[in-house]
Amino acid sequence: VAVAAGNAGAGTCTVSSPAAAADAITVGAMADLAENGFKQAYFSSRGPTADGRIKPDVSAPGVNVNSADAGTAAGYNLSSGTSMASPFVAGTALLMLDANPGLSPATVKSIIMSTAVDWGRGGDNRTAGSRGVDIDYGAGRLDGYAAIQAAKGVDLPGTPPPMPQHQLFEGSLA
Repeated sequence: VAVAAGNAGAGTCTVSSPAAAADAITVGAMADLAENGFKQAYFSSRGPTADGRIKPDVSAPGVNVNSADAGTAAGYNLSSGTSMASPFVAGTALLMLDANPGLSPATVKSIIMSTAVDWGRGGDNRTAGSRGVDIDYGAGRLDGYAAIQAAKGVDLPGTPPPMPQHQLFEGSLA
């Protein structure tokens, strides 16, 4: 299950139920290039959970997403929130299951996290030089193409969509 992390802001320990469920794929929201560069949305809830686990699990686009406008027959609007980000992960999971129907829920979550593009420092996202899953971005930015390819177990036809490369630089200047 892909669950929105919540929109409780940038403070720590803001992921609550149901997003704190251990087996859920908890999704944080990121802004994309159209929103002045890839970054975690200011409103996206962050971990750790009340019992100390790292959440969210992954982050996906969640700022100014074009969406159907409730209560209209053909209207659309721009919406922001982790509820806008979680469908990207749910859709990726469904495409993974289409490519390989034998995947277990735990394997789907593992593949989504292992193919995500690492975005911050590890753990508390504060320790210089650390890498890996962290309390702000989770495993990083969702890479749907890589997740579907990993689920299928063979290269997908064609080439992956172009994405900007991300590199974290650390240090200080005199």
